[in-house]
Amino acid sequence: MKAAPLEQRFWKWVDIHGPIPEHRPDLGPCWVWIGHRFHGKQYGQITINHKAKKAHRVSWEIHFGKIPVGMCVCHKCDNPSCIRPDHLFLGTTQENTRDMINKGRKPSGKDSVKNRRSYKGSNHPGAILNEQKVLEILNRSESYSFLAKEYGVSKPLIASIKQRRSWTHVEIS
Repeated sequence: MKAAPLEQRFWKWVDIHGPIPEHRPDLGPCWVWIGHRFHGKQYGQITINHKAKKAHRVSWEIHFGKIPVGMCVCHKCDNPSCIRPDHLFLGTTQENTRDMINKGRKPSGKDSVKNRRSYKGSNHPGAILNEQKVLEILNRSESYSFLAKEYGVSKPLIASIKQRRSWTHVEIS
């Protein structure tokens, strides 16, 4: 059985009504990847020719062509799950790291622990859920698949919440 064309498979996992970045409202809403996440992280993942690819990199290639060797696809919006082409730009690893530090997204030096804590839960730039939705998930008994579809997140994230490996600061009522 032949797989559906890439773009058809790709766009079914995109919500074009994502959040507007607080620090860059001029960018407009993020286009959020609602499919599988790369190793349980915020970056979206799609499989192409039996190989996992980051969704924002695939978006770049769909819209702009091949990514030069050694280049990162960076986010102006600081939302790792965003795949909107005009929110993306190319940069070296060093430029990407500098951009994250300048925007306060990557902790550096002795502030690193303090800065990391500020990204807990819905404060994280890539958060799709908020504490209220996580509490709802924790108090529901439907399948992980059902909840993932309902809340627009991955099944592994639902599992991580239910098994208390993530969003642990949310207390069950």
